[in-house]
Amino acid sequence: MRQPFASAAVKGVLRIEPFRRAMKGKDFETRITNHRSPVAWMNRVLAGEDARGDMDAMTAEQAARERVVVGLRRRDGLDRDSFFAASGFELEALAGAMIREWVARGFAADDGGRIRLTREGLLFSDSLWAGVLNETPA
Repeated sequence: MRQPFASAAVKGVLRIEPFRRAMKGKDFETRITNHRSPVAWMNRVLAGEDARGDMDAMTAEQAARERVVVGLRRRDGLDRDSFFAASGFELEALAGAMIREWVARGFAADDGGRIRLTREGLLFSDSLWAGVLNETPA
């Protein structure tokens, strides 16, 4: 079984770092996070125990919506073709109206192939996600 941590030897010191989040498979309908307490996580890893914390089952649409949020948190944004290939959903179908609103308000830039948040959009991004994560189509 693959260990739920990454390790690297650095000048004779073993450094163990938790993965922030693991999403497995193309459908990735299960989200796995490490234990929230770094001390508990470290104790579990050192004891050879499972260091996972929360495991959330998601529908394919919920996983795609989360992919939108995670992708837009990145500075390079979200490529429409890559998103479709990974999720099976059209970005327009899930968040098209919201994206058009964000562009109009100066929160996002959309070149037709890639959507990315502007500097202002990144500052206000936490207030944007509720609409994306809502399961009512845009």
